[in-house]
Amino acid sequence: MLRILLFIGLSHAQSQKRLPDAIIFGVRKGGTRALLEFVEINSKVSAAGPEIHFFDRDANYNQGFSWYREQMPEATEDQLVIEKTPRYFVVKKAVERMQELQRKRQEDCDRGFASKWTCKPLKLVLIVREPVSRLISGYTQIQDKRLKLNKEPGPELEQEVFKNGDPAQGKGQITR
Repeated sequence: MLRILLFIGLSHAQSQKRLPDAIIFGVRKGGTRALLEFVEINSKVSAAGPEIHFFDRDANYNQGFSWYREQMPEATEDQLVIEKTPRYFVVKKAVERMQELQRKRQEDCDRGFASKWTCKPLKLVLIVREPVSRLISGYTQIQDKRLKLNKEPGPELEQEVFKNGDPAQGKGQITR
């Protein structure tokens, strides 16, 4: 029993929180969560829990990279740390801010606060999806949520997507 406790203590001491080595982002209903779940099966990956929204929300970004680091999971030096926030794809300043993350990672590397991943370039994983199936998936999710909240279902998909005409005759105009 004592050997097990010592082993656990040693393992814990070797892990630390650090800035992410990879960021997954992309379109809504594109599969970012699914990708993260699949990647996380590998024991060499340590993923942040909920979406952090560091680069797309000023309130979070203004707390600084120390705050961001604290949101990351503990990881051993050979584990890849991943964060996933799909919304980074649609917020222009998020990409600019991610460039600053690469500079912070390089500072960590220079100071010796590094893993085998920290000194390598930040990996950005962009997820996109075929737009029609993405539209149907998003619409289905919204309708399902409305029903679970005991709200009236929204308009039919065709009423939401097409305006001024019958899509079968090619007169439909896609609306936002």
